[in-house]
Amino acid sequence: IASLSAVATGLILVVSGTALRMRFLWWPLHPVAYPLTGYYFFAYLWLPFFISWMVKSSILKYGGIRSYRQVRPFFLGLILGDFIVGSIWGGIGLFTGRSTYTFKNW
Repeated sequence: IASLSAVATGLILVVSGTALRMRFLWWPLHPVAYPLTGYYFFAYLWLPFFISWMVKSSILKYGGIRSYRQVRPFFLGLILGDFIVGSIWGGIGLFTGRSTYTFKNW
């Protein structure tokens, strides 16, 4: 029953965070932040998340929504590029049998 109540509490927090985010444009917390912080590797990923939050906040504050929409494809391209390069190195490591760039520790 403790596990079920923990899941229910998490569900309520995420749903209420989603409702607040949809209702109030100024709401600073994203609803995905709650389950993401429980992820084991988040201890290693907090700095990139913090930097991306700071960059996004700065762009929105000083450039507005128009600037945010203009730079969004660049940052999505950075993410896609990381996945593509990681996949290529994984394929190279698979075919050569050597250890290469670790894309994901699954």
